[in-house]
Parts: sequence; C-alpha cells; structure tokens
Amino acid sequence: MAVNTFSQDICLEKPQELLKNQEQVPQNNFLTPDPYQILFQGNLHPVFEDRVVKFVEEARAQGFDIMIFEGWRSWQRQSDLYGQKNTVTKAQEGMSFHNYGLAIDIVFRDPDGSASWAAEHPWQEIGKIGKSFGLKWGGDFKSIKDYSHFQLPVKESVSTLKKIYVKDGLNEVWRKVSVI
Repeated sequence: MAVNTFSQDICLEKPQELLKNQEQVPQNNFLTPDPYQILFQGNLHPVFEDRVVKFVEEARAQGFDIMIFEGWRSWQRQSDLYGQKNTVTKAQEGMSFHNYGLAIDIVFRDPDGSASWAAEHPWQEIGKIGKSFGLKWGGDFKSIKDYSHFQLPVKESVSTLKKIYVKDGLNEVWRKVSVI
C-alpha cells in the first residue's frame, strides 16, 4: 500500500528524488543511525539535538532499524527540492523547519541497507517513541501526513522564524525560539 500524502517537507512516495541528491553513505558508517553525520555538527538546535539522540537511541534499543536521513537543510537545497518535478516538498526556501535546524527526517533501513519510506514500516510506533521525547511528529499533522518528519515543538510559526533569520541569523533564531 503506497502512502499518498505530502508534507511541508517531503513526500513519502518520492524517496528516489531525495536520494539522488544525497551523498552516498560512507562504507564505515553504513550501520550507524547517523550515516550522513547530521548530529553533532552544530546544525541542529541543541535542545532538539538532545531529544533526537535520545529518541533514536530508544527506537534502536526497541529493535527498530532507523537512521537519520536529513536534518538541517540549506535554503538552496530547499529550493532545489521544491523545484523538482513531482514535488518532493511543498515548502519553499525558508519555509521549512529544516531550514532552521529544528527538524529531521528519519527512515527505516531495509535489509540491504538502503533508506526506506515504505508504508508497511511501523511508523505509528516510531511516532510514539519520538513524541515520548518531546518531539512533534509529522504523522500527527492535520492536513498532511509526513511520517518520517520530527521537529522541535516551538511557539513560533515558520514565517516568524524566517523573519528572525533574515534579520539576525540562525543563532538569533535559536536564542529567541520558545521551545514547548
């Protein structure tokens, strides 16, 4: 059964469009939950990163073979994804929580090691684990479902974050954001 939902950030039906721009997983990182080295690079809000680490560790401890596929996303990458045919994202540059280090996408790892967004994976269980660590889960979005998406719950809208960023930069976004 195919998932026929779009989110503000990715479409679960079109992972190949995301993969074609993602670098190959380094062989020595193949089994890590962070093969693209998203964590500990200074690109995720520190409170969010702490919650993500705990979430991923718990999910893996429960036997779920997940990995972080994408975290912080540059405005250029957001624009590139937005511009792709068959729309991978509905969020233009600056209009995704990824653009501010406040969102990640996780995927399941298939037996061959490849990233999988397949609907048959236990997304509901992963969503519950993420929420238990204070993350907002894209599977709970009202108008769209983005099962691989987790973000730091904040009071500010993405439009407000964009205004702060344009005026004062990412550090000021992180300083001013009100974590829920």
